Amino acid sequence: MNKIIKFNTPNKNNFSSFELKKLYNKSNYINDYYSQICVTKIAKILKTNKKILLTNSCSSSLEIAALCIKNTKKFRAKSNIIMPSYTFPSTANAFIKFGYKIKFIDINHHDLMITAESVLNAIDTNTIGLVNVYYGSHVNNPKKLLKICKENGMFFIEDSAQSFGTKIDGESIGTFGEFGCFSFHQTKNLHSGFGGALVVDKKFYNTATMILDRGTDREFIGKKGNKKKFYDWCIEGGSYMTSEFNSFFLSKELDK
Repeated sequence: MNKIIKFNTPNKNNFSSFELKKLYNKSNYINDYYSQICVTKIAKILKTNKKILLTNSCSSSLEIAALCIKNTKKFRAKSNIIMPSYTFPSTANAFIKFGYKIKFIDINHHDLMITAESVLNAIDTNTIGLVNVYYGSHVNNPKKLLKICKENGMFFIEDSAQSFGTKIDGESIGTFGEFGCFSFHQTKNLHSGFGGALVVDKKFYNTATMILDRGTDREFIGKKGNKKKFYDWCIEGGSYMTSEFNSFFLSKELDK
């Protein structure tokens, strides 16, 4: 009799009554203690000085990246973005829903990823960025792709959904481009049930933070140097935050 092999079996964590009580006693269940703990741990694991935002999925991280770029002076009605034809729908959805044209390019047979040559052949005057997908945690050549992007005035977005902790030459995948997008979906080796993270250059941090919170500047109210008493809707955004429950689970996963 053939044995059915499951697609995935999510890791389970055991939490003590003390840990659960600590979570339940929190007065805020969104973007609070455990979320900040996770941000600190992720930065340490990735060894990056870039800013990190927790999201509810890698799809959301990609959408935030798409909206950040859309709010730059480089974005035009005909702007296109290059990405592999073999990837999860979220990679394309994140950009096409915000008005980008998509340029799909072929992948290699041996690692199922794009090459620098295929990227160079696809660039035209309307190309604004490249999404590099690290399929199955494989790595192609992010440094070479980043160089191509810089030479052609393009943004480099890393779809690192399956690659948390993967490194090349001692540097973590997801920290090379302006945007690095991770998944903590239950199908990943490290998960929070449903979640993600965005590693973002400091110059995009304020914009990304507002997009994360429905396009408002709520996160900055009451902060040093900000005298505003009420928050405003400032930019196109979405409900992209994760919860303290997911962060609580993720925190233990990160410790492992």
